Amino acid sequence: GCRKYMEVLTSIKLKSPNYPENYPDDFDCTYVLYTTSDLPIHLQHFSLENAYDEICYDSITITTDNSDSLRLCGHKNELELKTLNFISKSGVIMVEFNTDSKIVHSGFEAIVYIIRKEDCNNTLDTLNGTVTSPFYPNAYPPLLKCMNRIVLPDNYRIVMDIKYLNFELGDQSCQKDFVQIESVMDDGTDVDHGRFCEKEYENVSISSSSSELLLQFSSDYFLEGKGFYVEYQGMKVCENITNNSSSGVFMSVNFPGNYLNNIVCMYSFGFKNEQYVIELEFDVIDLEADAESFKRGSSCTKDYIEITTSEHVERICGRRKQAHSKLFFYSETGFIEMSFRSDLIGTRQGFSGRWRMVLKEFYSATCRDIIFELPEYRMEYVKDAQNWRDARESCLEKGGDLVKVLRSRDDAFLQEFLYNISLSGNCSLDHKSIWIGGNDLDYEGGFQWANGELFQYKNWFLGWPEYEYRNRQPSDDGLSNEDCVEMRKTFHVPSKGNKDTDRYYWNDRNCDTKNPFICQYMKEDLTFILVENIDSGTSKNNLREPFLHDRDQYIRNT
Repeated sequence: GCRKYMEVLTSIKLKSPNYPENYPDDFDCTYVLYTTSDLPIHLQHFSLENAYDEICYDSITITTDNSDSLRLCGHKNELELKTLNFISKSGVIMVEFNTDSKIVHSGFEAIVYIIRKEDCNNTLDTLNGTVTSPFYPNAYPPLLKCMNRIVLPDNYRIVMDIKYLNFELGDQSCQKDFVQIESVMDDGTDVDHGRFCEKEYENVSISSSSSELLLQFSSDYFLEGKGFYVEYQGMKVCENITNNSSSGVFMSVNFPGNYLNNIVCMYSFGFKNEQYVIELEFDVIDLEADAESFKRGSSCTKDYIEITTSEHVERICGRRKQAHSKLFFYSETGFIEMSFRSDLIGTRQGFSGRWRMVLKEFYSATCRDIIFELPEYRMEYVKDAQNWRDARESCLEKGGDLVKVLRSRDDAFLQEFLYNISLSGNCSLDHKSIWIGGNDLDYEGGFQWANGELFQYKNWFLGWPEYEYRNRQPSDDGLSNEDCVEMRKTFHVPSKGNKDTDRYYWNDRNCDTKNPFICQYMKEDLTFILVENIDSGTSKNNLREPFLHDRDQYIRNT
């Protein structure tokens, strides 16, 4: 018979001839496997001729320095194979394979490998590096429990990118071969970033919640894949950032990449000087929140921005699409403070924006009309108060109509539009209410939009629940001529005066009341609006620069 010597440098798969096809008759060979360290061997498939009268006619015999030789024949299932663990402390294993001249089967497959400590367990403290499964890109061995720790200074977070991951068959239960990634917190607790066990995975990014990240790799007995390859980079958390120049840009850490977990960033803009006003404008807001939409106030509980001006404190979070109007904050003291906080897990792109300071003597206190762009139409806030009929006529003359609210999405856009105006300093709302296109002029209670469409969506004020829903709208009894619909935030409280609500609601009102109003235009109508406003001789000094740029750009492109 044959005798083959095989040096094991990393790993070897030992197979019967023709495997997985049937092995030949009358075959005899001894395989001598050797290395310079401990050498384990694991059978992963075994199907030989069964024994007859307790005699093995086809067999393999495994000999190590730690036990007597063991002769095997017949068939072994997965559970039986898992109990057959062999290891040679001297680094030499002999495998004899013998067959007779009759019955044949598919044979055997075994994996023989060496694992050094540095192949499986490491502690890394460099600011960037890589972590791989043992023997990557070749197949990793079975029965591994590897621990890789990345430990950086406290003021760093770790961004880990899974460039490639392959676990042969994959396992949705994640109980066989898997990678588990956790952040180790200062108090010893762990933050779980996920267990990855798919057949193939790539380009997944994970941000740690602390300066220490633990990557655990586990493999079971069977079917090894190529394993994994990950890259990591240490990123310094933000420090207090002071911006005291007259203008500039700001952004979250790592923008336009994802920001980091578990950080608090403090920003200050401008300098306290009553001779200046300061504007803060956001171009992008993309923060983790409970919903995809843009949120404000107490609903922001995960990652959020908090802005403090001389007038108020505002918390914002969620995602704000760039197609919408820009978000402005304004302070008459020339100073704005901003903080950004992220929780332990889950990041997004973050935020970016700009600020500018202007001497009050050059900063107009006059609010001009503002346009808000949406995918289907555009809205214009007209500040000059008019009665409902004149307001509608003004919109019609410019190719539009008073705005109609056909569904909840339209109402959400309107809420955001009015909120932006209320924050924009010199463009703050001068009136508590704004005309929209709703009315019941044709017959009492038959509310419809200015173009005749009946109401399908409604947002009437439901009254004050703490006062048995008093002042519920609409409230016209048919005698007070409250036949037109406005949006407002302030409503009367019984015996208490007036009180603001948390958003704008509908209210029926006498049509002769003078309010600002909102016109709605289809996309193709906007050029007319802009050209008319520019041609009317509006002074550039009376336009707030960020909006002016948007309008100029639109005219140049039409």
